[in-house]
Amino acid sequence: MAVLRDRPYVQFNFHVNLGDGVTNTPQAGFQEISGIGMEVTITEYRPGNYAFNNVIKTPGLNKATDVTMKRGVIGSLDLYKWLDDVRNGINNGRAR
Repeated sequence: MAVLRDRPYVQFNFHVNLGDGVTNTPQAGFQEISGIGMEVTITEYRPGNYAFNNVIKTPGLNKATDVTMKRGVIGSLDLYKWLDDVRNGINNGRAR
């Protein structure tokens, strides 16, 4: 059964907020988290009536990688409830 704790989880290097905004108590602890990354592509554009012979660089698409959390303990039922909603087709699989 999930139980919230007042002290940190032993041997776990990462304290994870599960999206409900509670940051004063540890809700989950994981030994390894990988895949944390983000990329912003650059779009080069040159208007046809631009006076100079160079391009303008503007931010393009934002890409985020999948995050993998391994060997962890979760003391909150929020993640399980969200996964259960996704499995049952509630909320269209979006995070709350």
